Amino acid sequence: MSRIGNQLLNESKSLIHEKGEARDLLTLLVKSNMDTDIPEQQRMTDLDVLARTPLRHTMVITATTWALYALTQDKRVEDKLRKELISVETDNPTMEQLNALPYLDMVVRETLRVHAPVPSTMRTATRDDILPLGQPVTDRKGVVHDTIKITKGQTLLVPILAVNRDKSIWGEDAHEFRPERWLNVPEAASGIPGVWGNMLTFLGGPRACIGYRFSLVETKALLFTLVRAFEFDLPVPAKDIIKKGFIVQRPVLVTDPSGPTTVAGQEKNLRTVKRAFDAANVSLTHSFLIINATSPSIKIPKALGIDFKPLFLLEVLFPQLRGGYVTLHVGDHLPQNVTVGPPIIQIIGYPSHGPFIVMMLDPDVPTPQDPSLAQFRHFFGTDYFVGKGTGRLQAVHTLSNTSTPITPYSQPTPIPGSDPHRYTFLLYEQPPGFANQSLLIPTTPATLFNISSFANATGLGAPIAGTFMLVGPD
Repeated sequence: MSRIGNQLLNESKSLIHEKGEARDLLTLLVKSNMDTDIPEQQRMTDLDVLARTPLRHTMVITATTWALYALTQDKRVEDKLRKELISVETDNPTMEQLNALPYLDMVVRETLRVHAPVPSTMRTATRDDILPLGQPVTDRKGVVHDTIKITKGQTLLVPILAVNRDKSIWGEDAHEFRPERWLNVPEAASGIPGVWGNMLTFLGGPRACIGYRFSLVETKALLFTLVRAFEFDLPVPAKDIIKKGFIVQRPVLVTDPSGPTTVAGQEKNLRTVKRAFDAANVSLTHSFLIINATSPSIKIPKALGIDFKPLFLLEVLFPQLRGGYVTLHVGDHLPQNVTVGPPIIQIIGYPSHGPFIVMMLDPDVPTPQDPSLAQFRHFFGTDYFVGKGTGRLQAVHTLSNTSTPITPYSQPTPIPGSDPHRYTFLLYEQPPGFANQSLLIPTTPATLFNISSFANATGLGAPIAGTFMLVGPD
């Protein structure tokens, strides 16, 4: 896609230089971006230009997919929609004709509300500010707040899907797919600061999606063609389909017998994770884990002194400087330059909304060859919570912490000459009163940490999820 996009971009630039004329959307956008009246700081890069054209149609395809899924779960809606679409006398409707179909519009709106392709996003504050709250909140210490202090550089999570499904706005059936709700939109929905449709799917403000109208028409056109021509049914039980992905959430088959993993890019099951931990000796050959029967038993659980019987799957994503994410699969051997972080932590099949504790430890300090191994604490964060939406289609949740990490994230940097270290992420349920512990504070050295002793002293118990990566010296 990138190769084709760059080729079309270059062709559009050549066309402008040769003829100065433009009729297609991409060439018009390129020509506008090349205008000499645009300040340089406002000019888009080639990547930005491509991101605003139909070449980047992931949102449309994902929305259409979820619409078809929703129709398979309610045949009444599918039949009603098909009846409306068949009443149109042409197979190639105009944009005006598509927008004049009321039930198609309701189905698309309800799809984008219940199945927003992008469930959340983040924004970084450019200055200090005070954020007023619609309703006061009481923190764990009993203090009531009606504002939140925002500091410059702070990252804020925008919970798109949580707002779209908020029962206080949409009623008790907020999680249900019911297109008819758009016949009488709740008054509370008018307060949602979205650019379209009383929802946050396309965001709002100066950084709202500028191509949302095109996306809507394209989604309607696809549904018009598909639903008129076909009836849709799932080939598997609905419970076998979950949402997966960090930026765009796609439907993924849990029980895919042809794939190497259970959930696209995630470990096949909990047994796979446990086996990887149990097999992760410090003896390594060509990046593959092997069991060295002649060396001491220093597999990860024993090296950390923990009883590792994971109950849930943990996924770690590393943001990349040039955009996108690298997803860690248990036991992956990653180069240092992709682990700059800080990482995004997700849990699959979580037990509660939290709070949780997330930590990253290196059990192979100072080197894997040294028999006197110690633990180095690369990260330790408390007060992690998951968002709303606990249905079967919301199995993958990003964890967000509400307090400053005790130990901020530090990138893996094993010393030259050492074998790859086993950087281990562990997730614990945070016990009541943990905030009052004083054994680990921000000034506590990260070296010579002992998670086993610490867990016993603070009542952490055993980890409920974990994963690890191998990172060697560059």
